[in-house]
Order: sequence, then C-alpha cells, then structure tokens
Amino acid sequence: MDRESGLSGTGITAVVLAGGKATRLRPLSLSRPKGMVPVLNRPFMEHVLAYFQQYGITRVVLALGHAAEPLEAHFGDGSRFGISIEYSVEDEPLGTAGAVKKLEPVLHDTFIVYNGDVYTTIPLDELIAVHRAREAVATIALTPVDDPSQYGVVETDDTGGIRRFIEKPKPGMTSANSINAGIYVLEPGVFRHMNEGFVMFETDVFPSLLKAGAPFYAHDYDAYWIDIGTPEKYRKLNLDLADCIEPGEGGSGDAKDARVVIASDALVHPSAMLLPPAVVGPGTTLMEDAFVHRSVLWEGCTISERATVRDSVLADGCVVGPHSSVSRCILGEGTHIAADTVVSDLSMP
Repeated sequence: MDRESGLSGTGITAVVLAGGKATRLRPLSLSRPKGMVPVLNRPFMEHVLAYFQQYGITRVVLALGHAAEPLEAHFGDGSRFGISIEYSVEDEPLGTAGAVKKLEPVLHDTFIVYNGDVYTTIPLDELIAVHRAREAVATIALTPVDDPSQYGVVETDDTGGIRRFIEKPKPGMTSANSINAGIYVLEPGVFRHMNEGFVMFETDVFPSLLKAGAPFYAHDYDAYWIDIGTPEKYRKLNLDLADCIEPGEGGSGDAKDARVVIASDALVHPSAMLLPPAVVGPGTTLMEDAFVHRSVLWEGCTISERATVRDSVLADGCVVGPHSSVSRCILGEGTHIAADTVVSDLSMP
C-alpha cells in the first residue's frame, strides 16, 4: 500500500513539513533528524503533535525526506501518542509546496500545513474559524518580530487580505513587521496553483494566489513563536519551556520540586545543587558540589566535582571536567570540557 493512501476518517488533517537536513541546527542534528532532537528531553516532534491534539486534530501526515527512518521507528502509526500518523517520504526534494502537492489525492477537505521547525502557542482553532468565516482558499498565520529585515514580511489590508510579500525589507520599505509564521490553513482549491515537481509556497503558490485574486488572507497573532532552526534559538526554546515546568511535567523524569526534573536513573550527589529550572536526563551524573542552573542535560552526561553549568543545553554523553564552568552554551554529543576550563556563548560539536 502506498504510504500516503492510508488516511481515513473525517476532520482536519495537519501536514508537517519535516524533510529538511537541519544543517543550521548542527551539531545537535548530526546524528538525528530535527524532529528527533530532544526539547526538554522529549523529541521535538512530540511537542508538535501535542500542539495539534490541543485543538482536536488527530490526523497528521509527516512529509519527510532526509533521515525519515528514525521518525517512523519512534512514532509508528501514532497510536502510542493518541494520534494517527501517516508518512509521505520524498525520493528527491520537492519544496514546501511540492511536498503538499504530492498529497493531493488524500487531502479532500480543509487542511493545515505546518513548518516542522516551529514551536508556537498560536491558537489553531481561532485561525481555522477566521479562515472559514472569510471563505478563504488560503489563510496564513503571521507573527510580529522586532527586526523584520531578516525575514519575509507580509503586508495586509484592513480586512486581512494580503497586499504583498517583501523579502528582507530595507529600512523605510514598509511599516509592517509581521512575518509568515509557517502555519497555513488551506482548501483543496489551492492545488490549482501548484505545479508538479519542486514548488515553493513562498515563491510560487502565494504569488499565484495574489495574481489570480483568490480569497487569500493572513491573521496576526502576538503569541509565543520560535523557529528552532539555529542552535541559539533551540537553546532559547529549551530554557523558555524549562521556566514553565510544573511538578510532574517536563520530560523523561519526575519533578523533584517546581521546575526541576530528574530522570529516575540519574545519579545526583547529595552535595550537588540543582537550581530551577533544570532538566537532568537518564544516566546523567552530577558529582560532588556540581552546580546546574537553568539548563537541560540529555542522556549520559557527567558534571564533575565543583563544575558549573548555567543557561546551557548539553547533548548525550557530554563531560564537564572538575572545577570547569559552562554558560550560555550548546554542547554537541560527546563534547568533553577539560578540567579548570571556562566556556561561554558557544555551540560546540
């Protein structure tokens, strides 16, 4: 059976674009696809699926290319996570819209396209309601940014209709500061604006919709939104979520008190200090007088005696030597910080 043909039932389907090679997220993505990179020690894609479930969306298609096998092995048909998952795997890159065009035979009703790099609290139910009230063929979510010069800005009229897209505007080109948030509510009619092969929403489909005068809208949300495409943004997401941990939440472990999560098999010396928020992964060891604050430690890390870790994310198997200090860093798998070393503001392979 073709892997996309198994979709069944009713309701809105979410298509998650997760086929990129995640080169910007290295070193964390060197040994796993972005969807499997842990956020609070759970694969990032688990957070995305939980987001859909908040809004009653239980049918998801993961559009994959690079390193699809780890995601398929972990998530299976989705039943373990209370959601139905299908997979569409590209033999060659098809672009953001080409990956969706491939699914045209099984997308017969309103559906969502979601950028698999994004974590957000944008209310999907509201976005869908606005889309339907306007009888739109396409509605995109927007999010404000402080500096729009690094993004594609979207200008809208008073009704939410899209006027134009401006890529990386120079000062004075526009007063708009809202960018494409990577979440689209679409109708099957949008497929008329997609060719076969490599097609991009941003450069092909959206300009076609504007040229045709199609009912194409955008809606602004001042909600939490972040693209985890870079190590620094990935670190920010982990620490932002760690700040919100409550007892019983936060990853593969138990919250010992508010905003401190320790895996059941982690070894923490009685003199070690965990200042919340902190997440300690399975098999990790904190030795005598080790200090960890506002940090996330993956599996099998060692924080040696009198070592300090602050505002950082440490991947599997990292070792911080005795009397060393790590702050505002991302350490890739197996990184070893020698004794009596101070490291700050780095992303290390």
